[in-house]
Amino acid sequence: MEQWYPLIFFLLIQCATPGPHNLTCLYLGGRHGLRGTWGFIVASLGMVFLKALLCGALNMILARFLPEAVKWIKWLGCAYILYLAVNMALSGWREEGTAAAGAAEPGWKSGVILQLFSGKSWIMCLSLFATYGAQIGTDVRTLLLICLLMLTISLVMSLIWTMSGLVLKRWIGAHRKAFGVVMGLALGYCAVMAVL
Repeated sequence: MEQWYPLIFFLLIQCATPGPHNLTCLYLGGRHGLRGTWGFIVASLGMVFLKALLCGALNMILARFLPEAVKWIKWLGCAYILYLAVNMALSGWREEGTAAAGAAEPGWKSGVILQLFSGKSWIMCLSLFATYGAQIGTDVRTLLLICLLMLTISLVMSLIWTMSGLVLKRWIGAHRKAFGVVMGLALGYCAVMAVL
């Protein structure tokens, strides 16, 4: 059981810290509430779970090609996160109820795309199995347990970030221009840090 503690600690830190998914949950929670953000959360976490399964199952093969793959994933992730950042920054300036104001609507499609190109979650999944998973075990049962643990922690943290946005909804509504710009800049910072 002691072998699981570093893995759990790693997952708690990775899933709780601000990143593209968590910042998007905070933003969408403030704009659309938990119900309106739920599709984004489910799709995003579903993609993370699939990524974890893939990374765990193919860890040995991917390790050979990791430097090149990580480079491309980082740049694709950076481009998509910058797109989200600009969309968030501009959302506060759009009139409520217009088609342009709804451009950042949450949903399964945006959750899938975010996680497909999210460098943070690719690196997290690769690191998870390369650093911690191999020490615990390489059988299918262990792989599934690690993936389910990661999914559970990710879900809890996503709900915390979304509910934080919901709690701050009135404040966000009163300061939507500034909040959109700050969240856009925060996501832009995430994008830049992903490629540095």
